[in-house]
Amino acid sequence: MKFVTTTTDSGRLARGRKYARAGHVVDLDLRVGAVHGQVAGSQNQPFSVLIQLPYRDKDDIEKVTGMLARSANSIRRAIRGDVEPEVLDLLLAPSADDVKMSCDCPDYGHVCKHVVAVADRLAARIDADPLQLFALRGLNIHALETMVMESAQKVARESAAELSDDLGDEDTTQMPGTSTSDGSADGSNKAEGSSTAASKARAVSNELFWNGRSLPDMPEPKVAPAIDDSDPELLRKAMRAVSHTNVDLLRAVSDVEDLYHFLTEKNN
Repeated sequence: MKFVTTTTDSGRLARGRKYARAGHVVDLDLRVGAVHGQVAGSQNQPFSVLIQLPYRDKDDIEKVTGMLARSANSIRRAIRGDVEPEVLDLLLAPSADDVKMSCDCPDYGHVCKHVVAVADRLAARIDADPLQLFALRGLNIHALETMVMESAQKVARESAAELSDDLGDEDTTQMPGTSTSDGSADGSNKAEGSSTAASKARAVSNELFWNGRSLPDMPEPKVAPAIDDSDPELLRKAMRAVSHTNVDLLRAVSDVEDLYHFLTEKNN
């Protein structure tokens, strides 16, 4: 919506949002790198809208997974729609100039009310399911988790290698006055430093193997009483089979509800 609000006038923006709220967007198809929409307008056939995102290659997608791998609880936050701006720029686009928007209606404007309506419904769909952002780049949650895990392992290996190199540089640094004319002491120091660095690198690798990285928080699903989520009409229909009158029916439903609350409160 930020892209369309910065590229059209207030009149088209207001009419497009009104179109969206009135249900004129009759079809919204999210594909890899593009969104196709059908908007019912003044003609018999709906107008076709295209919102095309900039191309992203394999390296760009790997950047996305790499950023997520370096951030704690990244998958869980992405499911909630909490995405870093850098990741969002790669999934969508940095600016409106990078997005192509078109419609086959006779409006001469670059962004007509039909494009605004499609963008409005697209934003609503992403709000309802933030993973649609990743679907626009051909990523589903299972593939994303796998790629992030692989990226996290790669980051761990790179971190261990960098730490090993740093330790090796420190341990092999020659102290003044330790070398001899034939270089034997210097060779001995290098051998000892290399051995120490290798030992520390193994220690880092073992630490990552046994303890790994911090785990994401456990999910917190919403909990609600089953009796509140059930269909009361179905309960009345079931009780009607064992009730002779409407009064008996109401009493039976009330007894079931009282029994449920008694059992659940007792268990708690």
